[in-house]
Amino acid sequence: MAALLAAPSTAAATTFRVSPSGDDAARGSRSHPWATIARVDAQDLRPGDKVLFRGGATFRGNLRLDARDSGRAGAPVTIGSYGGGRATLYGGGSPALLAYGTEALVVQDLDLVGSGARANRATGLLVYADGGRLLGPVTLRRVSAAGWGDAGVGVGGWGPGSGYRDVVLDRVDAHDDGRAGISVWAQRPNTNRDVVIRRSRAWDNRGVPGTPDGQSSGNGIVLGGTDGGRIHHSAAFRNGGLDDNPHQGPAGIWTYDSNAVRIDHDASYDNRTGSTVDGDGFDLDQNVTNSVLEDNVSHGNDGPGIVWANGPNRRDTPGNVIRRNVSRDDARRLPLASLLLWHRAAGLRVEHNTVIAGHAAALGFLDPAPGGPAARIRFNRLVAGPGRPLVATIGSATAPGARLERNEYVAAGGWLVDWAGTAYGSMASWRAATGQERTAP
Repeated sequence: MAALLAAPSTAAATTFRVSPSGDDAARGSRSHPWATIARVDAQDLRPGDKVLFRGGATFRGNLRLDARDSGRAGAPVTIGSYGGGRATLYGGGSPALLAYGTEALVVQDLDLVGSGARANRATGLLVYADGGRLLGPVTLRRVSAAGWGDAGVGVGGWGPGSGYRDVVLDRVDAHDDGRAGISVWAQRPNTNRDVVIRRSRAWDNRGVPGTPDGQSSGNGIVLGGTDGGRIHHSAAFRNGGLDDNPHQGPAGIWTYDSNAVRIDHDASYDNRTGSTVDGDGFDLDQNVTNSVLEDNVSHGNDGPGIVWANGPNRRDTPGNVIRRNVSRDDARRLPLASLLLWHRAAGLRVEHNTVIAGHAAALGFLDPAPGGPAARIRFNRLVAGPGRPLVATIGSATAPGARLERNEYVAAGGWLVDWAGTAYGSMASWRAATGQERTAP
């Protein structure tokens, strides 16, 4: 008689429901839902499981997932809502949802509310890793986060090699938070892989007074420590204003310590600073390589509309491009420049941008440093208001390591370029003295 050998069976995925009218002693089914976040915490979730909170209801508590609550490829663990509208998770002063070491996770259709940006120092939705490897994938979609002292939504890792891969933030709204609306980070540069932030918004994230040096607060959307990323069709507005760090301030949308990031088709406007630095619209910041800032619009920001900031003054920052952006009426409070390049801009290409400046220089070089391949700045339209220079070097009499070619200059008042400590009242005199703009537009 032949033996019948059966392969081990895999338990079917389960959908658990949570309702204020439920009972934690029940099965968590559609007809017999659980009642509290605490009951969800007690359940180890398996690949394919879903936990759905009743839409329109508010649940108080702190949902904590760990590595035992991970999904797998094609069978993620999903946390979301059911019925009409979104459920609200009120976390008070601790994260409403913390996923620590969790992989293959989807969080969707939830509102995450904290006790207020000044009342706590938590992140509303925190996806965190510290195990020395990349976890993922993670998808956060149709989520809002408000009232958090740190970030509304944060994804990141600490420790060498710790971070996330295949991350998507889609239609995420973060507002009335402290340090940032949306923040992706890692301890080491270029750690996270393939992070996409799209159709998302960050507003009224005003910052935290007393933020220490080395940190900034009041940011909109920040993508850091990432190799391969994109922020697109998103917006940041009315962020900043309460920050008071004199050395580092906020920006609307920016990246740092990253490679191969594309920031495109975004809007960043009416962002503020509470000190004498930053308040920028867009920023390619320290240690950024092979990245592109293109087809964006900034206006009404306290600081520059567009910033290149090479903090460590590196010579090897290849492949960065700033093109086809529009900056209008920026640098309203900090009259440096609407398009500002800080320190050495080795190899940077700045092309086909339109800069309409009324409060500062159209193009500025702050503390410029020579060396490395010259930045190429060409085919831009630079418009300056009365009494404002079209181009200015700021903070130093050193000539920038830059080559300007075929740009269009429009001066509402007298024509003025302030270059390496010398003022030039005409294109001809500037060209003759510096060799810039040898080719007409």
